[in-house]
Amino acid sequence: MQGYSEDGEFRSELIAFSADDAQHLDKLFILLHVRTGVDFAQYKHTTIHRPIQDRMLVHRLNRLGDYVRLLQERPAEIDTLYTEILINVTAFFRGAAVFDALARDILPGIIERCASGGNPVRIWVPGCSTGEEPYSIAIALLECMQEADLHLPIQIFATDIDTHAINTARAGVFPDSIATDVSPARLARHFTHDEQGYRISKQIRAMCLFAKQNVVEDPPFSRLDLISCRNLLIYLGPVLQKKVLTLFHYALKPTGFLLLGSAETVDKCADMYRTLDTKHKIYVKKAIAVTLQFDFSALSRRFRHKT
Repeated sequence: MQGYSEDGEFRSELIAFSADDAQHLDKLFILLHVRTGVDFAQYKHTTIHRPIQDRMLVHRLNRLGDYVRLLQERPAEIDTLYTEILINVTAFFRGAAVFDALARDILPGIIERCASGGNPVRIWVPGCSTGEEPYSIAIALLECMQEADLHLPIQIFATDIDTHAINTARAGVFPDSIATDVSPARLARHFTHDEQGYRISKQIRAMCLFAKQNVVEDPPFSRLDLISCRNLLIYLGPVLQKKVLTLFHYALKPTGFLLLGSAETVDKCADMYRTLDTKHKIYVKKAIAVTLQFDFSALSRRFRHKT
C-alpha cells in the first residue's frame, strides 16, 4: 500500500504484509468476528488486504500491529473496516448477454415446469447487495410469463450480510444513473420517477423478499428453481467455496440451475453440477445426495415481518 515514512512524508511504494504479520491478521479477524458476527478468516486474504491497507493509510500507519491496536482502542474503526471490506458492486441487468441467455434458455422452462406442477417460481440471490440483481431477475421473469401468457407466484429470496445494503434494496429507490442500464421501455413499465430517483414498481417489489443473511453460516433456502450468485465466490477461500457450492446443490430442485459470475466456476464441486452454458456460467444440478445440518427455523424468523 501507499504509506508514510517515519518523518511523515508520503511514499508511494506498497507495504506488503509479512509472515510476521500473521498473528496480527489473526487478531484482526477475531476483532471483526466479535464485532460483526462475520468470520473473514477463510475469505481470500488478497481481497481483504487492500481495505486493511487503505484504512492504515488513512491513519498514517505502516505496521499492521499498530493498526490492530487502533482497532482495539476504537471499535468504531472496526465498523468502518467492515464496511470497506463489503464490496457492493452491482447494476441492473449486469452483463446483458447473461440476462438474454436466462430469458431465452432458462426462465421459460422454469415457468413451464412450475405452471404444470402448480408451484411458485422460487429463486435465491445470495450477496444481493442493494437489490439490482433480484429486481432485474423479477423483471425478466415477469416479461417471460407475459410472453407465455402465464401468471405464477414468484418468490425471490434476496440476502446479504450488509444491513445497509439490504435496507437500500428494500426501499427500492435508485439514482437517475440506472437509465444507462435499464431500457426506456423497462423504466416506463417498472419504475416511477420522482425527486429521489427511480422507484421500483409495487408489483416487482412484492416479488422480492430481502433479509440479512450470511451464506457461509446461515441455513439455505430449499426447493429452488434458480440460484443467482454472481461474483461472491471469488471473495471466498477454497474451503468456503466448496461449502457454499455444496449448500447450493442441497437447496436446488433436481432440475435447478446455478448462475455464477464470469470469473467463477464449479470446479471444486464438478461432481455436483453439469455445465449448461460455459460462456454465461450457467449450471444445472446433478442428481447426487448431499446432506447438510442446519436450524432452518433461524432463517424463517429473519424473514418474518421483514418483507
